[in-house]
Amino acid sequence: MSWQDRVKTAAYTSPGGVRTEFTFEALRRELNLRGSQYNFIDEQGTYIQGTGSSGRSFPFNVIINGTDYDIDAEVFFESLREPGTGTLEHPLYGTVNVVPLGTVVQLENLVSNANQAVFQVTFWESITELFPSGVTNLTSSLLSGVSEFATTVTNSFVDILNFDTQIEFITIINHAIDVTNTVYGALTEIASTGANIFDAFEDVFDGMKSSLLSNEFTPTTFAGQLIALTHGPAKSKSDWDAKQEGYQAIVNFVLTMDDVAETRDSRSVNDFILNDLTATVSLTGLIISTVTTTFVTRSEAITAAQSIIEMGDQINTWRETNYENLDVTDTGESYQQWQEAVALAAAYLVDVGFSLAQERIILLDRPRSIIDLSAELYGEVENRLDFLISSNDMTGDEIIEGLQPGRQVKYYV
Repeated sequence: MSWQDRVKTAAYTSPGGVRTEFTFEALRRELNLRGSQYNFIDEQGTYIQGTGSSGRSFPFNVIINGTDYDIDAEVFFESLREPGTGTLEHPLYGTVNVVPLGTVVQLENLVSNANQAVFQVTFWESITELFPSGVTNLTSSLLSGVSEFATTVTNSFVDILNFDTQIEFITIINHAIDVTNTVYGALTEIASTGANIFDAFEDVFDGMKSSLLSNEFTPTTFAGQLIALTHGPAKSKSDWDAKQEGYQAIVNFVLTMDDVAETRDSRSVNDFILNDLTATVSLTGLIISTVTTTFVTRSEAITAAQSIIEMGDQINTWRETNYENLDVTDTGESYQQWQEAVALAAAYLVDVGFSLAQERIILLDRPRSIIDLSAELYGEVENRLDFLISSNDMTGDEIIEGLQPGRQVKYYV
């Protein structure tokens, strides 16, 4: 039996049972191998600890053709929008539980390639249970998990921090001032979108600044204030991009500070523990933002989930390296809560995403005015024209003179 004999029919079956067979072009699959890098003082080389892999992803150019291709293409597109896990009958790699994620592009060329629609879609292998069993209310479970995690990292901060000498005390005060100013600067614009939130934000900052400048520092009090300062703006009505940018700026600051984890003295440990607290409460602030932000499209929700996972991975790699280099004991309790909070946030956003509009892309085969196009894609002009313009970054010439053949246009259904 040759390889040609082992190639099977390609098909996707939606969660609701709609099965679509299709032809395809080149085949591809991708896999993300996770791990952490460890570099030790006075030791050449790098130790790599493998921590598993992601699910596989299968990018496809799905081709649907025939005299009724337009009807079959519409059925296939609608099947991609169904919430839940479907199955992909891969022509080479067997049957896989998958969820179609990301932007779906539908291409049709009625002039040179009639009777055919091509969909650019990526199927992601998915485990059947995304979040812990027994979780029925994702929002309450998510917020409860964040609260428990905040308590754990606060206790760790209080237990490990050590400033028995005057130089240690002054060093941690100065570091705390830098962190406080960084958090305030990164989140001020976000907090300012709500009057009550901004007033509380300012009160917390003023209290922290006054205490620190007076050389008053109690670990438990400071940790509680830092959490309040960091989490408060997450409840504002700012859009997701602004929140993600603000919290990422804090994480970038503390993860790239000089002279952290290069020596094992108490000041380096103190610096790391304060940075660790700051980075992790920034991550949980971004997680809180998932339930206080209004997402419009499915792609926005999925992108938000990806940004949380990426920030979590970024911080986790940094934490593991520093715990090892500084010889600080990590009980693992916070790591478990961390993973659960990130998983719940991702699950929440995927769940929300299924109820939102999905992005679809068409390739114009003739000149079109934006008014005609809005009427065709959305069934109306008055309430959707501005959204069509902004979501496609249309230029002044395109708005006035119309769109030319070959222009890709995004719309949401």
